[in-house]
Amino acid sequence: MSLIRQIWLLLLATLLLAFLASVTVNVRSARDTLETQLRLKNNDNAVALAQVLSQQKGQRELMELAASAQFDTGFYRRIRFTGVDGKLLFERSAPASPLQAPRWFAALLPIEPLPGQAQVSDGWRALGSIEVASQSAFAHDELWRASLQAAFALSLVGIVAGLLAWLGVGRIRRPLDQTVEQAASLQRGEYTTVAEPQVPELRRLTRAMNSMVARLRIVFEGQAAQVESLRRQANCDAVSGLSNRAHFMAQLGAALQREDGQATGGLVLLRVLQLADVNRVLGREQTDRLIVGIARTLQTYTVHSPAALVGRLNGSD
Repeated sequence: MSLIRQIWLLLLATLLLAFLASVTVNVRSARDTLETQLRLKNNDNAVALAQVLSQQKGQRELMELAASAQFDTGFYRRIRFTGVDGKLLFERSAPASPLQAPRWFAALLPIEPLPGQAQVSDGWRALGSIEVASQSAFAHDELWRASLQAAFALSLVGIVAGLLAWLGVGRIRRPLDQTVEQAASLQRGEYTTVAEPQVPELRRLTRAMNSMVARLRIVFEGQAAQVESLRRQANCDAVSGLSNRAHFMAQLGAALQREDGQATGGLVLLRVLQLADVNRVLGREQTDRLIVGIARTLQTYTVHSPAALVGRLNGSD
């Protein structure tokens, strides 16, 4: 697996874990808050209903009527009144309200607040206790909406983080791609250097590659110059710089054997007469200059006729 892919997998795993952890913490915190609010609401409703029932002078019918009126006008799951002896005097209950949130969500995050309780009395005489429990469906619906909003917000954060990570990975990958291209160009015989990136680790890699390319360029250019010098020594005349006899004859033979070559041609043999006498009279240095001048004059024909060959067969030819 490539390094870039490993970095991407690590980033995705980190973002996914951060997303799940954030959603879990936010949802559980919201669930606890709603459960606490429902418990406080149950207590407040129980105290308020106990005050209303205490004003009924202990008449059970009036108390039951007041409790029923409170039950019908509120969002309650159960109102229960028990006497001081623990005997149930009356109770009103309703089925659980339908959920807008998915059932699996309600089962995964149950909201079960404690019911509110308060004492009912007639003056100094205790009549019993009232227990009030509210419906929790609206709390689950609110928790579901809050969870969706949190998930959406965290998804946006994850997308932004992913884009930033993409830019960061691209910043890392670009110097690596340049280094790979630099190595490929080195195989083609091209000695290119790349700009050093801002990342310290990659900067050291790029600096080492540039240094290696510079050293190889010096070595290869020196070897190329040495090879060219050896080639000229093997194929060229030392004085005139023209092809020597062996190289000229090899070129001439190859030209004659070519099937796509010209059907006609010519061979011109130029000889410097009495070269030994010229060398004796003018001296070696002046004679060499004369030979070089003749060679340069002959080489001008190769400019107009690229197929022309010029060589020095021996001392005077």
